[in-house]
Amino acid sequence: ATTSAAAAEVVARLAEVAVPVLVIAGQHDRLVSSRDIPKVADGVPDARLVILPDCGHVPHEEAPEPTAEAIREFLVSLARA
Repeated sequence: ATTSAAAAEVVARLAEVAVPVLVIAGQHDRLVSSRDIPKVADGVPDARLVILPDCGHVPHEEAPEPTAEAIREFLVSLARA
């Protein structure tokens, strides 16, 4: 189990991430609070957040096509940068 202190430390260090990051989350994730998901993306300097509707904690299994499209768009955006 993750303690809140450990989670706070991870969030505090997100600004150290020096590569582009794609955060994909399900709108109905019951394991990660919908309030916490944007904190991850906001904490990383070059992050993009995609929240998939009608999806829970495992987007790549619950919504494979939208997940793949989000990844494709992210990779294309990196190639253009």
